[in-house]
Amino acid sequence: MARLYLLCGAVLFSTALGGCASQPMASMVPFDDGPTTDGQVTWNRDVLPIARKACQGCHIKDGIAPFSMASYTEAKDKADLIAQHVQDKTMPPWMPDPSCGSFVDDRRLPDAEIKTLVDWVAGGALEGDPATAPPGGDAVPQHLDKVSATLEPDAVYTPIGDPNDPNKLDDYHCTIIDPKLDADQDVVAVEVEPGVVREVHHVILFTVPAADAHNKDASTPEAGWTCFGGPETGGSFASMGSLGGWVPGMPPTYFPATTGIHLKKGDVIVMQVHYNLLNGPPLPDMTTIRLKYADTPVEKRALFYPAYNVGFAVPPHAEGYKSEVSQNVPLDVQAWGITPHMHTQGKHISLKSSSSCLVDVPDWNFHWQQTYFYQSPITLKAGEPVSLSCTWNNTTGNTLTFGEATTDEMCLAFMYVTF
Repeated sequence: MARLYLLCGAVLFSTALGGCASQPMASMVPFDDGPTTDGQVTWNRDVLPIARKACQGCHIKDGIAPFSMASYTEAKDKADLIAQHVQDKTMPPWMPDPSCGSFVDDRRLPDAEIKTLVDWVAGGALEGDPATAPPGGDAVPQHLDKVSATLEPDAVYTPIGDPNDPNKLDDYHCTIIDPKLDADQDVVAVEVEPGVVREVHHVILFTVPAADAHNKDASTPEAGWTCFGGPETGGSFASMGSLGGWVPGMPPTYFPATTGIHLKKGDVIVMQVHYNLLNGPPLPDMTTIRLKYADTPVEKRALFYPAYNVGFAVPPHAEGYKSEVSQNVPLDVQAWGITPHMHTQGKHISLKSSSSCLVDVPDWNFHWQQTYFYQSPITLKAGEPVSLSCTWNNTTGNTLTFGEATTDEMCLAFMYVTF
């Protein structure tokens, strides 16, 4: 899932994935393992195709989700939870309001598929004839069509935390990955493969001048460093780029045709990994990146251009505190995608131009952030205002201002644009 991140605490994350906090639906009837007949909804014929497409990217053995849906027996055991969460539309996770922007790879289930899943459970969660199952296949494509570079950190990393302590389930770690380029390259596709699937919650890739990254790394005795909202390497937005990111179930990301991210010789990639220990004790992880470079320079170099609000101050215990800013687009651009970003106290974020609704996330969840690519690029004219709106529910006793730390907040929307 996710084309993410890329990104509310671990307890909510557990519940959203069908954790123990969820309750069975009272309307469900006892299971019946008897033979199926025409007109009945069965796992093999009706439900398995939906599960492969929309669920099994996360709900697999040793996956990031708290239970597997890879087999009939596993899915039947959690049937009530499946019906509950597809009905309330918390699963599959997808944050943008469908009335604002039209995005590719929308994970929301059509009403007809929701009805199929609910009817399957209400009808006894029948298995059906295995011969009626569609041909086997992976839930999502697993690898790039062409790999130009396979990159890994210099050493494995074991997350810090305690799966038995709800306050120590999450670890955000940054590490340097050097692509060792002999010349500049245009990146046209990115694939992230987590080393330990059950603990890698999401990954964000930043491109950073090597000196900035190594100076930050040198400030800690171990390889890599703890990070949260970004790589924390200093510098300006202009000096930092992004290659996007990954969330569970996400296939390789192919940037829109004719576009790509320029990776300069001498820059490095800072890989931020959010580890979550909900499903077991920490294990050594080696997450891998694969890049596809353009055979010839791309027609349109892209970058992530930020709309941002750094001047807000959310009072302690404030609910529904809203802050808006407007900025003018500096020159004619085409927006191909967008990455909204807040921290854990965020509630609602939207970005709108004078002519288009670019994104609207009415129920922000830090753990499910990602880049969303439009069905068609949106043209923004030089001087056109874009309005960024953020709303917070501050559950803390502190005033929240813009910053990188866990206890800080952000209000950003990075547009994937070409000029």
